[in-house]
Amino acid sequence: MTDFDLSQDTCVRTFGFNVPCRRFALAAKVTRDRRMPLVDEFVLRALKLTGELTIARLAGFFGFSAPEVQTVIADLASRSLVTLQGENVRLHPSAHEMFRTSQGGPTVLEVESWVEILWFDLISGNMIAKRIRHGKNLVELQTSGSRVSVPAEFARTAFEENFRDYLKVFRKINNPDIYNLYAVTDVQPSQYGFIALAGREDLVLRPEPKLLPSLLETEGDPVQRLRKLNEAMRQAYEGLTHPEPSAAARGEYAKLTQSTSLQASMQSNGYVDLERWLQEERAVRSAGVETLVGVAYLERNRQSFRRLFETKLSSQAEGSGPVSELVWICSGGSSWGASDDLRAMLADVRAAARATRERHGPIRTTLVVPATERGSRPRRFNRLFDQGLLAPAGYLTPALEVILLRGIAAIVLVWVPLSESCAIWIGRATTRAEDLSTLEMRLDWKQLQSQAERLWSNMGSRPAVDRPEVI
Repeated sequence: MTDFDLSQDTCVRTFGFNVPCRRFALAAKVTRDRRMPLVDEFVLRALKLTGELTIARLAGFFGFSAPEVQTVIADLASRSLVTLQGENVRLHPSAHEMFRTSQGGPTVLEVESWVEILWFDLISGNMIAKRIRHGKNLVELQTSGSRVSVPAEFARTAFEENFRDYLKVFRKINNPDIYNLYAVTDVQPSQYGFIALAGREDLVLRPEPKLLPSLLETEGDPVQRLRKLNEAMRQAYEGLTHPEPSAAARGEYAKLTQSTSLQASMQSNGYVDLERWLQEERAVRSAGVETLVGVAYLERNRQSFRRLFETKLSSQAEGSGPVSELVWICSGGSSWGASDDLRAMLADVRAAARATRERHGPIRTTLVVPATERGSRPRRFNRLFDQGLLAPAGYLTPALEVILLRGIAAIVLVWVPLSESCAIWIGRATTRAEDLSTLEMRLDWKQLQSQAERLWSNMGSRPAVDRPEVI
């Protein structure tokens, strides 16, 4: 059983946001500061200080022979850095521009031609360095205008305004100050796509339970640069819906788990005492059971679940029944499944099935959506699950969630209030035979299949996999 340190912030939910992007090909002229060879630099320094010197005095000052000084002067003259008037040498007017006051010496400006293929997010105008990926189940951020009307000038302006970030992030240049953008000579727009950005929600218990969202974690201080993107993510986050906690949900949870821990941890104000609940769970600790805090697909929870069902799979005798199906009865609310961690959890289950293919074969995955979620785009999960069903009204309260790896393991979660402004998912993962038998009986999977409305089916093809998508 996992032991939690509730004195620390505890992650209880993750989110994923689809940020709309567009790809552009840019051609640019870039100037680069380069120090001159020391001989050239000090000759120019001397001329800058004196204004004019004879060839003989230059030779005497630097200790050059006659051929050496002639070679140096001829080279500088060919590059239009000095002018000759008889035996006198002066700086060419253009050479004066090469001196930087802060450095005190001449610096050569070289012009280079660069061509880059870059993605820009269409909300804040920033360049995107991460792999482009689109998850249909994630929260999709909206741009203020039509994506198809984004002009090439958008990328030009974004590149010019974020040129320093481009040098650091894309070119990996440690001293970007030696480069300057001279001109963007061409911009060619290309396809649209998305990048998935992750956020999280942390539980803080002191002084009273509350949830702290962390939606855009970046290095440094990019507050102004990422302000629009951060605002868009926060608005989308605040627009997510959740089920209503209820006594009915807590009662059904107690029946499904055969546990009294939740009732024992209820306070007179109607809120759950999380610390008391964990104590009650520890008191009935048993093999094959893990206590879960937070959404099922949270990394901490899915690792606990994977440990349980892999142990169960490895201990099963040859000739035992095949592991054929994962049934996921999800909760209500648009916040459910809006995370790339959902894909990761399904990948864990499929990986375990592949590891035992000789005995168990591939696992089919079915998502059961509450009847209350008919209008919430449930088909956004059809790339993750092989089959989608809409449960009949009243089948399970939307404040419950059940994951049944049939014959092997299960998770049961319930949405509970910890304070007026804070509710989280808590529950159990189990591989105990008596728990699985109770769930199979109460969920009545065969009857549910006959009564549910089919939303989609990928049966007959290989298991669904959420593949990267560019649109």
